[in-house]
This record gives sequence, C-alpha cells and structure tokens, in this order.
Amino acid sequence: MALQLLYQNEVSGDSPDETLGQLSSWPQSTSEAQAKYARQLFAGVLRRREQIDAVLAPLLQNFSLARLNTVDLSIMRIAVYETLQSDDVPPKVAINEAIELAREFSSHDAPGFVNGVLDGFLRAHVPAEPEASEPSTDEDVDEDEDDGDRQLYLDFYG
Repeated sequence: MALQLLYQNEVSGDSPDETLGQLSSWPQSTSEAQAKYARQLFAGVLRRREQIDAVLAPLLQNFSLARLNTVDLSIMRIAVYETLQSDDVPPKVAINEAIELAREFSSHDAPGFVNGVLDGFLRAHVPAEPEASEPSTDEDVDEDEDDGDRQLYLDFYG
C-alpha cells in the first residue's frame, strides 16, 4: 500500500493529502494496522525524500535518480527510510521486502538491481551487526560505542 501511495503521488503530481484522500476509493484487503503503517511510511518517505535521495544517488552506477523506474525508486526509498528510521525493522528485513516488492511489481531485472543498490547502501551507511562472540571480561570495554556511531549517523540523516 505504501508503494502504491508513493507511486501514485509521484506520477500524478498530487499533493500528499490528495493522494491519501483517494485511499478511500481503493479496494481494501488490509487491516487498519497495516493501512496505518502504510500511511506512516508514505508520510515518512515524503518528509525525508531529499535525504533518502542524497543517500541513494551516489550508489547508482551510470544512472541518475531521474532515469530510474518510478516503482524501483519508490521501493528503494521505502527500504532506506525503514532502515534509517525504524528500530522495529532490521535492515536485512527491509532489503528483503524491497526485493520481494521489486519481484512482484517491477521488471524481470529489478530485483537484482534493487538488491545491488540497497546492498551498497547497507555497506556504506549501516553499521555492521557484531558477530556473536564470547562475552568480554575486559571491564574497560564501552558497550555504547557502536550505538554512538549509529546515533551520529541518524542525527545527520534523520
């Protein structure tokens, strides 16, 4: 639903309120909780679109945002937004969902393209998850150090 809202808003040029106003005429097979989340994603991506696009643009090899398929761009915007703004959605889950959306709603080549761009995004912008290891007995280890790096990044982009 969020993808549909973003796509419709992009191609129609309507205001976000006009796009959301048309939701009532769509056939709904989603719960109210799902619709609420879709509206939050839609609003969040629109609110952060410039920042999201600034993250995506350098990752596009031999492409510009303007040349991208609107569906693919909307999918990637959602994944970047969820990764940077949601503590509830692990980055790999957001990327996997984006690939599945590309598989369902875009071209044959889109899942690989979306995966490549978003994999580059993860490597460049999301701190790697630490591998499981034995607990440290060193009392001088600062456990909040990695969280501080992520927070600095979120403060800059968020």
